Amino acid sequence: MLLDSTASVVTGTVVDAKGQPASGGSLQVRRLSSEFRDFGGFGGPILPDGTFKLKLAPGEYEIEAHGIRPGSVGTMPNEDQLMGLTAVSVSSAPVSDLTIYLGSAASISGRWLFEGDSTPPSDVGQLRIYFSSSREVICRSGRSEIAADWTFHIDGPSGTCMWPQMATGRWTVKRVMYDDADILDRPLKLAPGQRMRDVQVVFSDRRSELTLQVTDEHDIATREYVALVFSRDRAKWTDPTRFVRVYVPQPVPPAPATSRPIAGTSTTAPSPVAGTTGTTAVAAPRPERSDAFIGLPPGDYYIVALDDLAVEGWRDPAVLETFVAGARSFTVGEDEKMTISLKRRTIR
Repeated sequence: MLLDSTASVVTGTVVDAKGQPASGGSLQVRRLSSEFRDFGGFGGPILPDGTFKLKLAPGEYEIEAHGIRPGSVGTMPNEDQLMGLTAVSVSSAPVSDLTIYLGSAASISGRWLFEGDSTPPSDVGQLRIYFSSSREVICRSGRSEIAADWTFHIDGPSGTCMWPQMATGRWTVKRVMYDDADILDRPLKLAPGQRMRDVQVVFSDRRSELTLQVTDEHDIATREYVALVFSRDRAKWTDPTRFVRVYVPQPVPPAPATSRPIAGTSTTAPSPVAGTTGTTAVAAPRPERSDAFIGLPPGDYYIVALDDLAVEGWRDPAVLETFVAGARSFTVGEDEKMTISLKRRTIR
């Protein structure tokens, strides 16, 4: 990040759970913005007396402190790694006496459950849980482990996190239960030392399938389009979200050529014309392919087929709002199979 002459000085102290100054460590600084994701490319040291000093341009920031328990050496287990997090608003005036409290890293534990008739996945050892970051706030997923009995443990997640849109085979995540509430679509703010236990991650093999039939301006079937599905509930136009989806059909590869004899020629003797063989190439029919949204959560949606869509445009609520007029509405239920016909719209 480039700093100009208006940068302000931010000073403070990092302290442990007993209120004693930390004996060293490091800081990572992230700019909070609704327009971009800052993954924290700069920061500074925590001095031996626990103090720190930063120069920041005016704006909103999140400062993350990292330290270790006194006496820890070598490879540190999770409980010896300490972290703290605070937000700060910087103007042209200096910011002083900021305090960041260190605590042990957060942890989450629980079990995966499966609702349905399919066989649960067999590659449990290869599965991991990776949280998603929002556009404004960064999340660190930590390290996850899933055991053969489908219990799991996540060490060291931090920040504000969203449960990922996990899927494996026919199984997709349906809900995440904690303290009798579904937290699947809620931001999860993880504080230092937080312990979340008995979390139930519920998967289902009963998934919806929305098949598309798209035509162009001449009413000719086409696979050259961008399909956009987004919830009719504007509160779900967040990032990340399960309720806004984009589908771009993959081009069908050309089928291998087959040969058939030209009338009046031999299929075995070479053609008397140099460079020809007495046969002609005929393209085999292209296989039918299904364009579909798989696993949309039950609910009420809009859908449009477009000739183009700006990169990341589907993440912008203002862009989604422009598509509401003229979009087709539909409702999909769990395990429902439906087909929707659309005419491709031109974006000018």
